[in-house]
Amino acid sequence: MIAYLLHKATGIPWVADFRDPMVQNNYPKDKHQKKVWEWIEKKAVKHCKKIIFTAPGALETL
Repeated sequence: MIAYLLHKATGIPWVADFRDPMVQNNYPKDKHQKKVWEWIEKKAVKHCKKIIFTAPGALETL
């Protein structure tokens, strides 16, 4: 969330590093936390200049 807000405030390109997907089928269990993490993932995919994936599963999921 901090990176997204800094990008919006400054216009500096955002580069994100996803080592693993934040949200998976049964993770996180808490519905509120899952919604927040889904929001973060969607913002990253939509607004990042570049996204680095270190796991093939993260690339496929996002």
